[in-house]
Amino acid sequence: MNILETSLNGNRVLLRKLKVSDFLDVYKNIRSKEVGKWTGPPKKSYFENPVGRFFCRAVEHFLKGLKMTYKALFKPKDEMIFRLAVVFKKTGKVIGIISLIKNDPQDDFADLGFWIGKKYWGKGLMSEVLPFALKFGFEQLGLNRIEAWTFEENVGSRKVMEKCGFKLRETVEAAYVKYGQSRNRLNYAITISEFSN
Repeated sequence: MNILETSLNGNRVLLRKLKVSDFLDVYKNIRSKEVGKWTGPPKKSYFENPVGRFFCRAVEHFLKGLKMTYKALFKPKDEMIFRLAVVFKKTGKVIGIISLIKNDPQDDFADLGFWIGKKYWGKGLMSEVLPFALKFGFEQLGLNRIEAWTFEENVGSRKVMEKCGFKLRETVEAAYVKYGQSRNRLNYAITISEFSN
């Protein structure tokens, strides 16, 4: 079953291809500072003025939501980027995204990233749907290894990955400075044999 043509259903959430029409849902969930705290390396700081900060953050996250949905449908052919929507079945709304990115079409491994709106934290929703993305990567993309990373303090993300079979491979100390704090990066990975067992 091809996830790009249909959807994969969990009990409370499903995973499907991201659509351009999802951008407003993406924006509403990713604009939270608490979500941004854990999603990726640091970026340039906002203006010092609180109004400027608010405006820039709102515009940036709105455009980020639009960009994610646009790239999911209209990405260049030589890119191997798959952004999948996590949909809360009760409301039909997109509440998060799972990404699989291959740097080269010939690679047999990919980087995985995921996030979910703060309102849905601690409910086991990402743990429910992430195995579908791993299955897609191993069975449909022909991957042998899927890699992911998180900040050491992000206990929720670590629990999700470990519950889904990821193993900690490396700790990179002081990898980033984000929001004025030095943060360690934890590199995780799961192989096809580990996923199958």
